[in-house]
Amino acid sequence: WSAESAYNRLFYGATDTTGKRKKIVDRVFDSYLRIKNNSRLSADDRQRVENHLTRLSELEQRFTTESQLSCVGPTLQNGGSGPSLDWDITVKNHIDIAVAALTCGATRIATIMLGGDTPYLSSGSHHLELAHNADEADPAKAALNLQVNDWYGKWFSYLITQMDGVVEANGKTMLDNSIVYWGNENSNGNSHSIQAMPVLLAGSCGGYFNTGRYIDYRHTSRVKRAGNDVDFMGRSYNQLLVTLLQAMGLAPEDYEVSAAHPGFGSYHVGIAGEVAFYSPYMTVEQKRAVLP
Repeated sequence: WSAESAYNRLFYGATDTTGKRKKIVDRVFDSYLRIKNNSRLSADDRQRVENHLTRLSELEQRFTTESQLSCVGPTLQNGGSGPSLDWDITVKNHIDIAVAALTCGATRIATIMLGGDTPYLSSGSHHLELAHNADEADPAKAALNLQVNDWYGKWFSYLITQMDGVVEANGKTMLDNSIVYWGNENSNGNSHSIQAMPVLLAGSCGGYFNTGRYIDYRHTSRVKRAGNDVDFMGRSYNQLLVTLLQAMGLAPEDYEVSAAHPGFGSYHVGIAGEVAFYSPYMTVEQKRAVLP
C-alpha cells in the first residue's frame, strides 16, 4: 500500500535529462540470443520468438513517437500508515500515480487491487468476511458488502474520469485509447463460484469496443449446481481474456503457449455436466475467437 514506493519506482530521477530509459528490446536482447541459440528450441518456436521481438520493437517505436509528454509524478497527499492509514487518500494516491505513469509512457499497463481483509467500513467489518457471508441468508452483511462495492465503484469512477481528462497525440482521450477492466476473482464469495462472473469494462480501446452496452452471456436455463439458483453458466471466461488481448493488438501467436494449447489460460472444467455444456466453446476456433 506504499504510494511513496510506487512513486519512487516510477518517477525517481524521471526529470534527469542526461540519459534515457533503456529500450525494452535492448534490455531483453541478451536473453533473446540465449533462447534463439538454444538447440532444444524448434524452428517454429524460434520463429515465434523472433516475431514477438519484432512486434515489441514496432510497438515501442510507435509509443515513443506518439508520446512526447514529460514524465512528472503527481503531488501525493499524506495518507498515514498502519492503523491510522486513510484508505481514501491512499487509493487516490495510487490512482494518480497510475494515470501519471500512463500519461508519460512510463508504463502501458497499470494494475490496482483492492480487497482481502482490509477494513473499509467504520463498523470495522472486513470485506473478506462480508463477501463470504453476504447472501440472502444474512441481509445485514449483504448491505455492508454493498457499501464496500459502492466504495470500489467510487474509485473506479475517479480512475476513468482522470483518464478521460488526458488528451493524447491522436486527439482522443486516454480513456478512449484504453480498456479499463474492473473484475473479481469469484462471482459469489460464499461458494467461490466462477460462473456468471460480473465484469465492467470502460474505454473503447481505440475504437475496438462499442461502449454503453450491457451484455448478459449467461444461459439462464442452465444452472451450475442443483439448488443453486444464482450461478448460471455462460460463455468461457477465457474468451473474455482472448478478446482483451486481441483488442490490444495481439495475435494468437503472441500469447498462446503452443499450437497444442490454443486460446489463453486453462480450460479445465471439473464439475459434472460442465464439459458437455462448454464443449461448443472449446474447439480450437472457439478458443481463439473473441466474444460476439
